[in-house]
Formats: sequence, structure tokens, C-alpha cells
Amino acid sequence: METKFNKLSDTLFSFEVSFPKSEVDDKIEQELTNLQRNYQIEGFRKGKVPMNLIKQRFGNEVLYNICLDHTQDVFSKYVEQEKLELVSSPVLKDFKIDEENVSAILEFEQHPKLDLIDFKELTVDQVVYVPDEQDIDYVLHKLELELGKKSETDTVENYDVIIYGDFQSVEKETGKVLQDMPNNVIYLFSYDFPEQFKQFFLNKKVGDQFEIDFAEVDPLRQNEIFKVKINKIDKIEPAELTEDKIAEISNNRFNSIEDLREDISLFIQNHLDHYENVDFENNVYKKIVEQYKDISIPQSLLNESVKNAIEMHAKKHNLNPDELAQNEEFLTPLKEEIRRQYVFEIVSAEIIKKEQLNLEDEDVADYFEQVGLPREMGSLEVLKNLDEKQRTNLINKLLTDKVIGYLKSVVTTNNVDADEKVKKMIVTNLSYYQAVAHNLAHKHDHHHDHDHDHNHEHEHDHNEEK
Repeated sequence: METKFNKLSDTLFSFEVSFPKSEVDDKIEQELTNLQRNYQIEGFRKGKVPMNLIKQRFGNEVLYNICLDHTQDVFSKYVEQEKLELVSSPVLKDFKIDEENVSAILEFEQHPKLDLIDFKELTVDQVVYVPDEQDIDYVLHKLELELGKKSETDTVENYDVIIYGDFQSVEKETGKVLQDMPNNVIYLFSYDFPEQFKQFFLNKKVGDQFEIDFAEVDPLRQNEIFKVKINKIDKIEPAELTEDKIAEISNNRFNSIEDLREDISLFIQNHLDHYENVDFENNVYKKIVEQYKDISIPQSLLNESVKNAIEMHAKKHNLNPDELAQNEEFLTPLKEEIRRQYVFEIVSAEIIKKEQLNLEDEDVADYFEQVGLPREMGSLEVLKNLDEKQRTNLINKLLTDKVIGYLKSVVTTNNVDADEKVKKMIVTNLSYYQAVAHNLAHKHDHHHDHDHDHNHEHEHDHNEEK
């Protein structure tokens, strides 16, 4: 028997095998004998059909199947011996049987060979978010508004208003509608609206229609015009934060404005720390993918992933999957994202093996705590009660978290200042009222409750309205 292993690409390989047909003669005779025992045709009793008729009827089929099985057995032993990890089942590319010999070529895919770099030599940016007095002022003023009284008005007299209207963002040169937002809401007091934007609304009335040239507001959107039609205006009279009100808000932890500002500062920092961590993890991910950008993804794995993604997207958005499969604008970024995920997965697998990052009870307990379940409920034993898909997904997530944790602990960190616009967007969506003073909601009437809930539900939309 002769075998030959060939590398066709970083992930594609071929296995050639040839052997004398005589190697399988015994198996062929045994199979034909088994067939003879159970075969019956007209003129012969069961088990009494002459062997020459059996060979005439089944000979070529048995020869092919036995030779193919033998080929696959040889390949399986080779895979076991070389400890190969196949991405998918091998594909038979060529198979020949002549008078004396059998030859076959199988192609298969493997994950590319990977050498881990020294991650200590990687430098990863960590954005540092620190609240300043303006951030605290905004959250404090927002608290005053959330505790204040709302009433309908005809004119925008200051920025403490909610504007209901129809809004459009259009391309300046062509008039093409980029974003259509009928019956939408603008919270003019929002922190990340620039002063230039807010000023356009001052002294405007219900029924007014006007345009805002974004070239005067946001240089990144200088080719856009923002069209506004005001349908309704609500003004808000801010509440006065007296010592009694502050004590009520803080559950009697303090009663001074200075202490309230300090608590708000801690509240903001807690949320900014979360974004710092998320940013850092994303930067670690990007850095790893960048370091291994030349790694090839096995074609069969890419094809399967793309197929699944197309089916899911088509089903979710009621699209034709065949048409979606021809849409390069959809496929190109999809394939790139699949490739990035694949790179991180195989790097993670190597890190897990090298660093022996095994799951422990503590990891499951930490996860349970994160999702709001009792910590004591989480253990490796609990995972055994999940179905296979749930268990696999959770284990993969926990192992990925361990890999990210390991990388964060070894890479070199480069602290960089946060983008002020990004920080303002984060702070804008914070509500000290919701986080600390939610108990006050029970003291308000049902109508007032509904107004606050409505405001909070829509507040995150205002960035899209600009």
C-alpha cells in the first residue's frame, strides 16, 4: 500500500492512497457469500443461487463499496495516527479500480497551523472615561426635570422642552431622504445636542417648519439638511432640590446638594467604568484579529456559515434567500465578520490549550451572578442539566470570557482620553432618577408615572433625530 499527503493550501489537503486489489479479496468473497445466503431468484431456492450469478449481479457493486470502505479505513487510521482535526468530512475527488490496483484521492480541510505570539508585547488602547463638572451638571439638571412638572406650550422659550414633530434628514445636493422620522420626539435638553443645534429651535412655535444645515452643526454631516415640522411642545418646570427632597431621593443617606453631586459623580463613573471595560475588550479583540489577519478560513466552514447567516437574515426580514446570496453589498461585510470571528475562535482555542484555561465552578457562579441569578445556584454540575445546544453555547461563552480575561491581564495597556462626543452620548442616556429615586414613582399618580416612563423609553432615540 502507498499513501501520500499533500498540502494544497493553508487549510486544504489531499490524501492519496493506492493498494493492490488482492488486499480486499477476502472481504469481497465474504460479502458475496453473505449475499448468496439471503438471495433468491426464480428457479433457485434461497441460499442456492450459484456464485457466478451472484458475482454477475453484485460483483462490481461489492468491489466498489469494499474498496471505498478500505480507502476510508486507511484514511481514518491516518487521521488518528497524525491526530488531525478535520473541519468537515473528506471529499472523494478521484477513485479508480483497474485489473490489479485501486487508487483514490481524498481532499479534506483542517484549521490552519497557528503559532501564538507573545501577547505581552501587544499594546492595546484603553479609553479612560472620567466625569467632569459638566457631566454632573447635566445629570443633576435631568433629575430636576424628571422630578418637575410638564405642561403643553406653544413656543420654545428655553431648552427644557420636549418637541414632538416630523423630522427628515436629506442629502443636500440631491434631496434624497436619508432618514425619515415622522411622529418622533426631540428632548432638546439632551446633553449631546450641540448648542448650535439647540439654538435653531429657540422661539419656534407649534406648526413651524424650518431647515437646519448640518454644515453649521456637525462637520461630519455637512452634506445633510435636517427638516423639522413642530407638531407639539411640552415644557418642563424643573423641581427645586431642597434638603427634604434630596433626603427623600437618597433614602435619607444625605440631604445636601454637595453630597448629591458627589453621589451623582460616583453613579456616572460606575457607568463609564462599564464602557471602559467594554471598549478595552473590543480593542483586545480587534488587536488579536489584526495580528492574525492573514490566517485563512476553511472554505467549507465559510460556506456553511454564510449559508446559515443568509437563511436567518432572510427569514427575519422576509427576504428571498437566493437573491440575498447574490447581493455582494450584504455578502462582503458578512464574510469579513465571519472571518474575524473565526480568527478569534481558533486563537482562543490555542490559548485555552496552552494556558490550560479550564472552566471551574467559580466561573459558572460568576455568570449566574451577572445575569441576576443566585450565585450559589451556579456550578459545573448545573450545566449537565442543560440541553446539549444550551450547554455548548454557555461553555463557549464562559471560555471566551476566560480568554478575554487572560489577554486583558497580559497585554500592555495604553491609556487614551475618551472622545468627548462619545462620553456625552453615554452620559445623556443615564438617569439618576431611575437608578436611585425610583421609589418616588410610587408616590406620583398613574398619569405622571406614564409620562416619565414614556420619556425614558424614547430618550435613547434622540441621537438618530439629529
